[in-house]
Amino acid sequence: MKTISLTPLRALSTKRRLIFIDQNVSDYQTLIQGVLPDSEVYLLDVQQDGISQITARLQGEPVDSIHLVAHGYPEGLVLGNSELNLKTLSDYASEIEQWTCDYLIIYGCQTGAQGQLIERLQELTGAAVAASSSEIGPQWRLDVTRGG
Repeated sequence: MKTISLTPLRALSTKRRLIFIDQNVSDYQTLIQGVLPDSEVYLLDVQQDGISQITARLQGEPVDSIHLVAHGYPEGLVLGNSELNLKTLSDYASEIEQWTCDYLIIYGCQTGAQGQLIERLQELTGAAVAASSSEIGPQWRLDVTRGG
């Protein structure tokens, strides 16, 4: 996983905004340039399990928000070489329960199409979760929410 520092000094807050971008996303370099300056951006290695990469980076530390930018499909998301969907969620539940955040924001096409995956992620993390029920671009509209 590559780390990209967008600011030389992190704010004094104990919480922060982490953005995980799957490198399979088209033109991800442009997306990096558009993030807020106080964000920490991490690129997910497409040859490794993305959920494990995220969990290892978080190490149980609380953060304000986790943003996932990846290819999505109805009720699923591709992170690195792994898929997070209703069938694999139980395999990753113990890792996802370690994601301590207030908000989990998912930028992946149709990930929230039926709401079941988003609901389960909200239950596992306790976070407010937002995703899209349709294609994500160009408006980046997140119309499915649970919690918060």
